[in-house]
Amino acid sequence: MGRTPEQSPSLSATHYELVEEFSDFKNERELTLPHTYKIHLGQQGSGTQVSEWTMSLIRFVFNQKLDARDFDVSGD
Repeated sequence: MGRTPEQSPSLSATHYELVEEFSDFKNERELTLPHTYKIHLGQQGSGTQVSEWTMSLIRFVFNQKLDARDFDVSGD
């Protein structure tokens, strides 16, 4: 929305697209898990921007004890 009604038609909407891709599935203990994870983020509006991230997972850890303090979001 523009500052005035006359400015609004000249503005374009911004569209986002987020795509997650999982691949390279292998067995890890009794689970079949992806070993490659790719994220594609596209933004199109007054300009176009595309970002991609690819992660290769090489180690999986199971049955680890978790400390409750790791989930404390109180800021103390």
